[in-house]
Amino acid sequence: MLTLFKLAHNLDGLIFMSTTDPALHPGRSLEIFLQDRTVGKLGELHPVIKQNLGLTNSVYVFELDYDAVSNGQVTNFKAFSKYPAVRRDLALLVNKSLKSEDLEISIKKTVGALLTNLVIFDVYEGKGVAEDKKSVGLGLTLQHPERTLTDKEVNEIFSSLVTVVGRDFQATLR
Repeated sequence: MLTLFKLAHNLDGLIFMSTTDPALHPGRSLEIFLQDRTVGKLGELHPVIKQNLGLTNSVYVFELDYDAVSNGQVTNFKAFSKYPAVRRDLALLVNKSLKSEDLEISIKKTVGALLTNLVIFDVYEGKGVAEDKKSVGLGLTLQHPERTLTDKEVNEIFSSLVTVVGRDFQATLR
């Protein structure tokens, strides 16, 4: 589904947020927003519905606003950088109430154009983490289109990033 959006839109406005839907499994459903507009839902079929239908395997469903996908702009080719990308992981302790999407938006704004990929690969609450906190594991990929990034530059970016999320969200390194 993400590929459809990549073909039609600038992904800066694309956000996936958790949602509740009576047809979908609690905790395994997302609402899709594009430019602050709801354009779809995605998730695992609710266990009760799955059982009533006599299904034994997990079933995933999605709903997508066709116009949101089809009315985008034609993608322009952008040459791949011949310079290496740098991938670094970051684990942050944040307040349990913080939405991961808010953290993601802040990181994108802070790092800017050098950020080529951002993945939230883990959200953990439990043993070893304070009751009012959660640990968010992030994978960031940085790449400059015209040169190799130095370790010093990458370290400065991460230092700045930790400062910003600390100030804005009271996040600390885990």
